[in-house]
Amino acid sequence: TTAIVKAAQQHIARGERVRAYRVEGRGTGDTWKPLAAGASIGHRRLHAVEPVEIAAIRLVVDEARGTPHIRRLAAY
Repeated sequence: TTAIVKAAQQHIARGERVRAYRVEGRGTGDTWKPLAAGASIGHRRLHAVEPVEIAAIRLVVDEARGTPHIRRLAAY
């Protein structure tokens, strides 16, 4: 997958809980590399990034108020 835009969605009806996060991508090896970061997700957060080949993507929540309720994480 060539990642260009990362989209994260939070279940906003349960409140905006994420306070700090980062999106990481893993290439063909075992190393995760930072792709984007932010302070809040809200209903939906989009990050445009330079195209990069990735095998997997993950969202790391570094700070939250309560348990985060993430609805979706995608790479386009």
